[in-house]
Amino acid sequence: MKKAIVLLLALMAAVGAFAQTPVVSADATLTWGMDLNTNATGFLNEYSADVTIPFAVEDAEATGEGVHGYIALTGITFELFDDPVAGASGLGFNDDDAYATPASLEAKIVSGPLYAMVYSQSSLDFDAAGELLDGAVAGVFHANTYGTQIGYDSEMYDVGLIINSKGDWTTNVDNEYGMGIVASLTFVPDTLALDAGFSYDLTDVTKDMGFWLSVPVTVAGFAITPAADFYIADGADMAFDARLDLGYDITDATNVAVAVYYGGDEDLEMSIDFYEDGGLVENLYFGFGFGYYNAMETVVAATWDAYADLTYTIAMDGDYYVMPYAYFNIDSTDLVTLDVGVEAFLIPNTTFTLDWITTDIANDKGILTFATNVSL
Repeated sequence: MKKAIVLLLALMAAVGAFAQTPVVSADATLTWGMDLNTNATGFLNEYSADVTIPFAVEDAEATGEGVHGYIALTGITFELFDDPVAGASGLGFNDDDAYATPASLEAKIVSGPLYAMVYSQSSLDFDAAGELLDGAVAGVFHANTYGTQIGYDSEMYDVGLIINSKGDWTTNVDNEYGMGIVASLTFVPDTLALDAGFSYDLTDVTKDMGFWLSVPVTVAGFAITPAADFYIADGADMAFDARLDLGYDITDATNVAVAVYYGGDEDLEMSIDFYEDGGLVENLYFGFGFGYYNAMETVVAATWDAYADLTYTIAMDGDYYVMPYAYFNIDSTDLVTLDVGVEAFLIPNTTFTLDWITTDIANDKGILTFATNVSL
């Protein structure tokens, strides 16, 4: 009991010293729905409520001059939270930020631009040319659990040698090590760069090896990134894939993106995505996309899919609005998914949504719902 009181007093002292004003959020939704396939109907009551106490914790680092140790803890999130409606709920703790990213720790020995990493460990794995659907060639290395990176870092380039082991001295009984080289070169700031790497399971029995590269280019509103992976797994033939991404901002509100992927095994995939957000018609968002996969395959049939997304916001007095929306998707199996509805914010703190969704328009009559959401 005394320990619990001491812990509570310590927590209260910490809250008083570092905590900011508690943040309270809550919303409740009443939904009536009907399954048009079975004619079943019913209500659903849902809620979420949260009291969060954020702590003000600044980034911290220790550095020096000449040859010195450097350590930094950045992006710190520290907050307590509770569901006040569920009386038996326990006090929760969160150390991720709004993007689900925890704090990062970096430690190294530094001498000018030279460094030797203490933490964190650099991975030998790579996948620079990600697939659009399937068939990715990705380097995965066994001796890749702990290790260091020794390198040279400047404004224009960063080159490092990675040395990793399969485990520590208690588990790496066969003394398996991997090594790699990574480089990031900036030829023209914000315009042209080169990222590349080489990895090799040096003493691992598989002797996997591979290399990768990516060349991001940004010029005149275009973002162009060719990338490729080359990988030999356990003495097999070299596998490779390549990808080209092209994006163009037609205006601040209009963008088109094209991607082409080749898997090296007759796996050709491509996609195009476009969106326009209020540039041509105020308050109108329109997007569509098309993908075509396995275009060169002789064993697997080619497939495709396409989608369209549309919302239009009818602005009213103040912040009030009515927003009809629709989402449509179709693929090469003639599977059609459709979601249409209207969202309305007409009275303070309250949103009404009428929605109909079907996951297969030929065989599914869909679900019809009307929801009322009140939030603070």
